[in-house]
Amino acid sequence: MGRGGRQQNLVSCPYCGTQTFERMLQWHMSKCASVPTGTTSEVQTEPAAQETSTPVVVPEVNNVPAVEIETRDSAAGSQSVHEVKDANASTNVQDVSEPSLDDLETQLLKSLEAVRQKKNERDAEQQTREEERAWKESVKREAERKAKEASKPIKIEIVQTLGTSILIRNDFRDDLLEVLKSTPGRSYRGVGENLIPFAEWPTFKARVSALPNVKVLANKEVEKYIEWFTTAPPFEVGVEAKYVTVVQGPGTSAHMLYQIPGNQWDVHKKRFLIPLGEAWRLAETFKNVEGVVYSDDVQVLVESQLKARAQIDIIAKSKDSTRVRDALTYRVTIDEETRTFGEWLMPFQRVGVEFLDALGACESV
Repeated sequence: MGRGGRQQNLVSCPYCGTQTFERMLQWHMSKCASVPTGTTSEVQTEPAAQETSTPVVVPEVNNVPAVEIETRDSAAGSQSVHEVKDANASTNVQDVSEPSLDDLETQLLKSLEAVRQKKNERDAEQQTREEERAWKESVKREAERKAKEASKPIKIEIVQTLGTSILIRNDFRDDLLEVLKSTPGRSYRGVGENLIPFAEWPTFKARVSALPNVKVLANKEVEKYIEWFTTAPPFEVGVEAKYVTVVQGPGTSAHMLYQIPGNQWDVHKKRFLIPLGEAWRLAETFKNVEGVVYSDDVQVLVESQLKARAQIDIIAKSKDSTRVRDALTYRVTIDEETRTFGEWLMPFQRVGVEFLDALGACESV
């Protein structure tokens, strides 16, 4: 029993066979290892040889109790035999190839690194399997959701027209949303409302009508306006009594019509009224506007006025007009003298009549 009351097990040194405490074996073996090769680790002396013994006390180190070691020196002085005094010594060391603590630590670290690598590989495989399973589940749920939503009834209501677009109110569904997103010029107004340009309405209506369980609610007034807007010419020109009528089409500007002398705006019928004598100006006014529709009467009137105006310069330089004289054939008696009305007119008057006729300010002669 060592100091402090702790039991110390005795083991035999593999080199010299000396009994020593187990905790002191390494220190003892290092001493025995320094003995030259060929020298026995435990000296067997003759019976007559005299030995001397000296007790040595090893102090307590790192919580290892202090022990007393007896050293016997033989008379030859060639070897020391060490004995550790302990009444309970009974254990012998069998394995002398025990590795050092540093070696053990290195081996443990390598083993720990290998375990960690395998654990990481296992965790990575497990995470991959979990992600794959989650992805398959999400795909399945999305397919089920789309299949369920495809059967959802959708209503598209035409609310009104705003400028050059149609305001619609619709329910939400994935396939309808794709059609809306791919419609040129479409804009989202919020709360299920969208603006569709007039020009895109026929195509949009055909596409959504082809979707399952989609119904476009009719609005006759709006659809009539849409049809007019998408098919009406920029200007439609006709003639009535004393005026040429001009109906403005969708998306056009009428500022050019305000430049024609005598123009009027018909509030009730939403059209412009142009004096007949100014009809020729429409050809110049609409020369850069494509698609203007003229009635047959207007075309004849405009062409005749343009032809007459081409002769104005010639008429203005004339001293007389035989055309007017020969045209006014009804007879008039003045101071008991009878002549045709054309003959009664003075030459400059006949020129004036022909000039006014060319301008369209009086009936054609």
